[in-house]
Amino acid sequence: MLRNFDRPALLPVLTITLVLAAWPAPGAGTEPVAAAGPEGEAGESPAVDAAAGEESPPPVATLPLPSLLQRAVDSSPMVSAANAQIDAARTVGDQVSAYPVPTVGIQAMDFPGDPMNGYGEIWYTASQMFPLGDARDRRAEAAQAGADEAVADRATLQLDLVLQIRLAWVELARSLADVLVVVDQADTMRRMSRIANNAYAAGVGMGSQADTLRARAEIPMLEDEQRMSEAMATSARAMISAMAALVSPEAPADPPVIDVDGYEAPALPALEELLAEALEHRPEFAALEARASAAESMGQAAAEERLPDLMLEGGVQQRIGGNMPPVAFMLGVSITLPWASSDQYDAMEAQARAMGRMVRADGDGLRFAIESDLRQQIARYEQLAGGLELTRKTIRNLRQAENAAVAAYTAGNGDFDSILNLESRLVETRRSLVRNVHEIQAVRARIDRIIALPIEEQIEQAEGWS
Repeated sequence: MLRNFDRPALLPVLTITLVLAAWPAPGAGTEPVAAAGPEGEAGESPAVDAAAGEESPPPVATLPLPSLLQRAVDSSPMVSAANAQIDAARTVGDQVSAYPVPTVGIQAMDFPGDPMNGYGEIWYTASQMFPLGDARDRRAEAAQAGADEAVADRATLQLDLVLQIRLAWVELARSLADVLVVVDQADTMRRMSRIANNAYAAGVGMGSQADTLRARAEIPMLEDEQRMSEAMATSARAMISAMAALVSPEAPADPPVIDVDGYEAPALPALEELLAEALEHRPEFAALEARASAAESMGQAAAEERLPDLMLEGGVQQRIGGNMPPVAFMLGVSITLPWASSDQYDAMEAQARAMGRMVRADGDGLRFAIESDLRQQIARYEQLAGGLELTRKTIRNLRQAENAAVAAYTAGNGDFDSILNLESRLVETRRSLVRNVHEIQAVRARIDRIIALPIEEQIEQAEGWS
């Protein structure tokens, strides 16, 4: 943001002065006191009184995703700071467009009396600078452009907050879904332990007590994976609470579970359509446009500064004693000579032109970055969406193989290692499906940020996953 609104250094001054003479013509700090009940009441024990005085904690108020997004863009401390910055930037225009303050003075000389003139003097003076040209207006325009840039920066901040909350929400949903998979797999391993134990007790095939113990050994590892996923869910909740400025007892709600077995990723718009939306909606372009406008206005202000400034001065002289007229008047006119220091104005205009070139280069770089980011996210989205059915097919095949291996083992024709290997592959493939489905949601959130999808539309879309 351009903030170089100061006037240039003082210039040489040419002064013309004209002197005229004329003849006279309830108290703070009071604590509230709770009312005491009557003394000596029967049936009231201290324990009962203490229990009655305890307050139960307030119920937790859970907020769905749309409410979290709205809270963040309205009440986040970072947004509040951005609002304050906008208010501050909007005051700069009044500061730089105001006229210089007038000057008044009083001066006493030759008291108690000048031996030569025979009188003392008191001067009452006033002066006012009047800048010529429109430099003040151009600096005010540059200041307004700075305020516009601050508004665009706030919009960028709000979009970033929405993205971070959506990504944290996806992580929360993924972690909770991962917990369900791990818990289900732990139940499966308990069932496999019972199958191995029954085969060992019945003396069927290769069943042994070691098979039972190996199945049971998988359960603590799965429980540890469950704790890790629960810890990641807790971390995601904390991140959401911080970004949405939640206060106790508010907390993010648990996201609804996605049916990963039946989920189909919606088709994305074409790259050209997404790119056009980004070029139209990205607030970063508005910020660059405001910066370019400020640079142009400052260049125009530098050109206007080449005009001189006019200083008007006036004064009244009061003479005390002597034989001179008791009152005299003074009028003065001064002008600056900017031509004596033209180099600084040349430098100011050159700086404005350089700022304009920099802004144009930043805009070109942003366009290239947007297209590159879109291509990467689209490729990632298509990769994830295209692999969902293949992953589901793998899970179906593994379940069929699991059933066959268990049947063979209980019939005495299979070994338990085959079952353990299948179960290990099955749980990892199921967790991979959960990750991929939720990563699709994360990629879509990133695409919405790249194209700067209006926050109102993002909140509306979040209604379906609240």
